[in-house]
Formats: sequence, structure tokens, C-alpha cells
Amino acid sequence: MVWDGFTEQNAADVRRVVADANAAIGANDIDGVLALFAGAARMLPPQGPPIEGQAALRAFFETWPTYKSSVATDIRVEGCVDLAVATCAVAITHVTPDGGERNVSANQMIMLHHQPDGQ
Repeated sequence: MVWDGFTEQNAADVRRVVADANAAIGANDIDGVLALFAGAARMLPPQGPPIEGQAALRAFFETWPTYKSSVATDIRVEGCVDLAVATCAVAITHVTPDGGERNVSANQMIMLHHQPDGQ
């Protein structure tokens, strides 16, 4: 759904950010993931306390297992002026401690705020 001040191009940009974030996660590219977060970003992981700021986000992502892939599908976006909410399904493959692989399916909800600098 596209609301006042939020265009189809804005929705396409949000879908790209969601896809880029999952691609960076799948490539174990923490710097690439963090580049998509504003300095004062906040993350609300399931079963954990809120994580705020680049340093805390980096520390959180560094605890994750090694990923082989992370792919977002069915990305849906709703937005209004400078705020968007994206939901999607995610298929993740990561390496287990014994060197095997584990496939996980999850749903994501991501809230994005358009920054004054245009990002």
C-alpha cells in the first residue's frame, strides 16, 4: 500500500534495502549490513533486549553463525511520508558447529525511517 507522500519508487527502494540486507547477511558481510543502518539504529531481535547503535549492532551480528545464504521473498511494503514497514519471508542456510548445514525459515518485519540526508 502506498500512502500520501510515499511513492512506488519509495516502496521499490525499501524492497531493495531488505533484499540487500539479507544478501549481506548471507555473505557474512557485517560491514555491508551495518551500512544499511543509521548511526542511531535500533534493532528488536526476537527473544532479546533492544540493540541500539552501530557498535552494539556489530557486536550482535558478530555472534551469529556463519551463513551460506539468506534470501528474502514476498517483500511487502507499506509506507507513509518518511516511514515504511516491510514484511517478508526469509530462507536462511547457516553452517552448524559440526560443519553441517541448517536451513531455517522465518518472517521478518523491518521498520525504516527516511533520514534527512536522503538515505
